[in-house]
Amino acid sequence: FATLVLAMGRVRVIEKLMGFGAKIVFPVMAVINALFIYLYADGTSRIHEFLLDLDKALSARIREAAQLYSIYDATLFGQSVDLGGEVPYDSYYRITTLICDGLFSYLFVCFGFASTIILTVMIYYTAKKGSKRDWIMIFIYTMYAIIESHGLNAYLAFPILLYQCNFFKSFNKIDKEKKDTINVREREMLSDG
Repeated sequence: FATLVLAMGRVRVIEKLMGFGAKIVFPVMAVINALFIYLYADGTSRIHEFLLDLDKALSARIREAAQLYSIYDATLFGQSVDLGGEVPYDSYYRITTLICDGLFSYLFVCFGFASTIILTVMIYYTAKKGSKRDWIMIFIYTMYAIIESHGLNAYLAFPILLYQCNFFKSFNKIDKEKKDTINVREREMLSDG
């Protein structure tokens, strides 16, 4: 019996950790991603060798994003970026085509910080109001966002629909509560009159 009680207590702790982690994983990974790209472009950090190995494991996604940031700056509301366009060969980046495979870099440069904040709020809200299934989808979506820029495409990255559904479901719930309140008042007025 004591083992069962301890196991139930651990499940609650794990649930709380998962819920908390789902709320912060997307913005934390966005910051880590931007930091790694900055340190890679700098080339003098203490962890540069680690970043070179990580970049190799991620099929040059850090290098591609660092080159994108060297040409275009991150903006508040985004900008038009010539992805797929040719760039002069550089011995450091070793790339001739401008590519952006990570969603975080794509959001910061092409869509801007404002869009990134809106998406982060929607993910936070989904984690706050969602279930364990929603939390797992948030973790998977965030890991997908590290390696692919298709995270905003609802056909390829369906968790974006999850955020939208939970976000607008709350507004429908508020409208229903208001209608129920109005209906109760109308019934009271009819019974008094």
